[in-house]
Order: sequence, then structure tokens, then C-alpha cells
Amino acid sequence: MPSQLALPDVPRKTQRALILRGPKQRYELVDDWPLPLIESPNEVLIRIEAIGLNPIDWKSVDFGFAIPTLPAVNGRDLAGVIVDVGPAVKRLKKGDKVFGPSTQYRDYRTSAFQSYAVTLDHCLGIIPPTLTFEQASAISVGVVTAALALGSSFGIKIHGFSPRELAIGADGENKEWMRKSPRRHGSNPDETFDRTTAAMSAITFASSTLEMAPVCQRHHQGEWLLIWGASSVTGSFAAQFAKAAGMRVIAVADHNRHGQRLMTIGVERIIDRASPEAAVAEIRRLTNGSLRYAIDCVGKTTAKYAIESLDATRQTYIVGLTGLPQEVPNNVQLCSVASNLVPHG
Repeated sequence: MPSQLALPDVPRKTQRALILRGPKQRYELVDDWPLPLIESPNEVLIRIEAIGLNPIDWKSVDFGFAIPTLPAVNGRDLAGVIVDVGPAVKRLKKGDKVFGPSTQYRDYRTSAFQSYAVTLDHCLGIIPPTLTFEQASAISVGVVTAALALGSSFGIKIHGFSPRELAIGADGENKEWMRKSPRRHGSNPDETFDRTTAAMSAITFASSTLEMAPVCQRHHQGEWLLIWGASSVTGSFAAQFAKAAGMRVIAVADHNRHGQRLMTIGVERIIDRASPEAAVAEIRRLTNGSLRYAIDCVGKTTAKYAIESLDATRQTYIVGLTGLPQEVPNNVQLCSVASNLVPHG
């Protein structure tokens, strides 16, 4: 049964929303879009305070995909305040400040480009006190993608939390990483990272369609990971996940703009992106030509340079978040990240 809202600041029937009436059209702001209602016991209603933007927000419009019906409401990242909860929700309560991804694009109740949204409770995390709504709204999709890239595509386990095992359901249960996640003390970046990743721990991932590194090829402690485009949200979280897993990170980014920040999150070597050819040469020098793992956050062109940085004598792996070349050496395994998330509680 839809929830009967009691809070006076919640509109009864309609709300403001940014809607799309057709592919290749402009978004339109309307004031009479239906208010989403809670329809299952594990859902919560959120008053959205800030949204995060993602490439799919414009790509879906320009190229006509991930729009099941029209008019449509888009938006994958949100942060806000809980104004109502379903009867089975125990972890969260009214008034909690939360953030999370919209994981069900076919259900416009969950979309971010509106004043209120409904989502499953385990898809949300409490906003750490060090973050604003705006900062928190830019996190969720980046965290999920980074976790999938390392945990599901590469099979990397991070301090007892394995996105692959969580996705497959190795023990048949939804693990509570928050209970096991170590609390590092010291710098704010580490504390915020711990709280943020712990808050996102209840999200589960669809990994069955991913190309994954075989068990015998799993990473070793101290092994290098290359992240091309490490200054991006996903790249930055991937660097922190890799560090937590005991890997050493090489980042290719704009050194002048992002070098200091990347160093604070644990990146060991930063190579400027200005000359890709020089970057490849430096990466091969640093790793003695033995690099096995790479993540590209930019596109097909930079992915080619990342592949050139890999070891040419044994099996290697690359995740391409925005595209990969079709033809690669036989020893290079192209890994993808599932675009769909399957939440379950």
C-alpha cells in the first residue's frame, strides 16, 4: 500500500521535476509531475537536496537508450533527507541525511531529477558529517563503478569486502561491510573514504555478465595498478580501493591541477597526461614492463595507450569505463563493468 505521508512539507500529489519528452530534446522543468509514493515495505521517500551528474544523463538523450517510456525522468545520483519510510525499514529513519544511486532506471520513482524520490533502503548510505549534500551527491555511481572495476572485473578483495562475492552471494546473505570495515585514524580523506565506502556497502552488484580475472591470476600485494584518468570521481575511488587492497597506484592525470589531491589519497606515482607516448614510456620504466592491471576512465584513445603500458609477455587485464578498442593483443583481456545494478536486501 502506498504510504500516507504525514509531514506538512511534503506535497500530496505533485512535485517539480525535470522531464524528457523525447530523444534529442531539451529537458523541461515542470511543476505537476506525480509525487512518488512508497509501494513496498523496504522503500523510503527522500526529499532531494542535491543531484550528481553523469555522462548517461546526456548520452541517453542524444543516443536514445535507457529511456523505457516517455515522458521520462533521468538522474542517477542523489542526496537528500528521508521524509518517510516503509514499515520494514529499520536501519534508516525520518530526518536522516542520505545519499545513493538510482539503480532502477525503469522505475521513475527512483530517478534523481525531481524534488522527491523513492528508493530501497539498502541502496542508501548516511552522509558523513564531513560532507555537504552537494559533495555526497557526486559519490554513489563513482563508488559503485570503482568497486565493480576492481572487485568484480579483477576479483580484488578489499579488507574482507569482495564486491564479486557480494554480487554472487557467496554465502547466501547480504554482507554488512559496515560492521567489518576497519576504521583508519588520521587524515580526513581516509576517514571520509572509510565512512563513505562503508555507507555504500549494502549495495549489491550484477556481476554475472562481467569478464573476470581467473583466480590463478589474482593480484599480489604491492602490485601496480594503472589508472588513466585518475582525477575523475571513479578513478579517485578506484585508487583508494586499490590502496586498501595493498596495490600500488600509478595515475595519469593533469599533474598541475590534480597532483596534490591524488597524492593525499594514496597514489604513489603521478604522470602528466600531456604526452601519452611519454606517459607510456614512464609507466613501463616504473613497472619494469611487468604491469598487469589497468583501468581507463577516459575513452578508447587513452585505453590504447594504457594497453601499450601493459606487460606484453603474459596475461594482462584492462577495464574500460567509457570504451575499449576492438582489436588488442592476444594476451590482453578486455574487462567491462555492468551498467545495471541489481539491489536486493
